[in-house]
Amino acid sequence: MYCPNCGKELGPGDVYCGNCFVAVESYAGREEKEEVEKPSIPAGAVLLSLILPGMGGVVTGRPVIGVLILVASIAALLVALSSMVMIPLCLSVMLVLWIGGIWIVTSPEESSFKPQPH
Repeated sequence: MYCPNCGKELGPGDVYCGNCFVAVESYAGREEKEEVEKPSIPAGAVLLSLILPGMGGVVTGRPVIGVLILVASIAALLVALSSMVMIPLCLSVMLVLWIGGIWIVTSPEESSFKPQPH
């Protein structure tokens, strides 16, 4: 750790800077608070996205994209069930939608899911 006032390197237990005599104990508490906790991935939302594609997005605060993925998955399933020729294409589309549904749950930079303070 370095002195916030003069920049001199400090020892692990130093309370004052030996160079400029500034108290550094109060600054140590600030450094700990500045560390941002990374949001955890909600396991329930991932499980929900595995069962119903896109619904994990609804739980984590991205309802529009979540519902769109669910509707597109249902439409692809209905088309696949109505025509034998379309089954491979529709299953491919459904697989991409499932992956997209899980991706929107696990991408913390775009998710509005906020971890609860402990």
